[in-house]
Amino acid sequence: MRILWIEDDPDITAELFFGKEILRSHDVLTIRDFEDAHKAIANNLEQFDYVVIDLNLEKSSIGEQAKKLMNDFELKKSQFLEEAGFHIYIQLMEKGFPKERIVFFTANTASAKEDFKKMLRNVT
Repeated sequence: MRILWIEDDPDITAELFFGKEILRSHDVLTIRDFEDAHKAIANNLEQFDYVVIDLNLEKSSIGEQAKKLMNDFELKKSQFLEEAGFHIYIQLMEKGFPKERIVFFTANTASAKEDFKKMLRNVT
């Protein structure tokens, strides 16, 4: 199974977040920036079975797509980055990605992370 993981904090590694068991049995592509995530979804979404999104992408840079969305929604940089994960979700919905295969996380969701790991174990 292939997982797209969108997480802007470089201190949170895939091994720390998913654990060794998940990484041994699933291919995880980590993207650390909103613009790169937007491009991956626009161009390669069919490659992924699940998308895991950090809601707050405050460490992302602001590129052309972020500027467009900031303008469209009349958001300041900090406001946009706090909710950038929701903009990724909207993009996924517009592309027809199944919502049951999208998982949101914030820094304080240890129990939700465990639920996701259990779900992956049951799928494979």
